[in-house]
Amino acid sequence: EFESHGTYPFYKFLTDLLVIVFSYLPRNMECFLNEMFGKLDGLEEAYNAKKPVIMGCYGIGVSRVLMAVLEQNNVDLKVVWPDEITPFKVQVIPFDKKGSEGYDIAMSIHDALEANKVDVLIDDRAESAGVKFNDADLIGAKYLIIVGRRAKEGIVELRNALSGEVKEISIEEAKTLKL
Repeated sequence: EFESHGTYPFYKFLTDLLVIVFSYLPRNMECFLNEMFGKLDGLEEAYNAKKPVIMGCYGIGVSRVLMAVLEQNNVDLKVVWPDEITPFKVQVIPFDKKGSEGYDIAMSIHDALEANKVDVLIDDRAESAGVKFNDADLIGAKYLIIVGRRAKEGIVELRNALSGEVKEISIEEAKTLKL
């Protein structure tokens, strides 16, 4: 139990706070220098003993910034990059292999989006759908265009990685997305 000592109890001010440390101050360089300071005029003897020089090096590295961003921008085990630093806004995932009609549709969507200055990635590897989806979660594009069985009917899926919303759109809509 906390005591208030006649004032407002201090524990009422305690809150949960999430902080991220992405800068550091190493303090190991002074041991190599063996430098000391002290004996200043006008200070009491107790405060005037020689003390070691403490050096500071403030560093904010790219890797620390990215880890801070990842910590704040994930959903379950998925990465969703903020618009300002996302490597790709859209990822196109074809289920068909190279040379098939579905793959050609996926490539045409990729090329059209790229021509419209949309940052787009196509997963053209010969991998299973599960591997492609898992890797898409780790890459972190905000939108996935899935070119599956209905592509031959002119329909693809648009998936919002952040909200999980899935919408069927036409191939022509996919080629002209304004994100």
